[in-house]
Amino acid sequence: MGEATSFYDQALPLYRQIGDRVGEANTLESVAQLALKRGENGEARLLFTAAGDLYAATSVTVWADKCRDMVRAIDSAAG
Repeated sequence: MGEATSFYDQALPLYRQIGDRVGEANTLESVAQLALKRGENGEARLLFTAAGDLYAATSVTVWADKCRDMVRAIDSAAG
């Protein structure tokens, strides 16, 4: 997982620099999945929220909904 995180850490600023908001959202969602696998639910929740907001802003509603579903699942598991 460390190698994947390193690649995402490199990709994220590049997507932001070129203004590729869907690429940025994809990267945030992928990093959220990795955080979830590591048991970092709070971090995953923040990342899914950010990715979902970007997907919604770019009209990628299916993925925005999936990110919102993940946030709800994390919230349900927490309490």
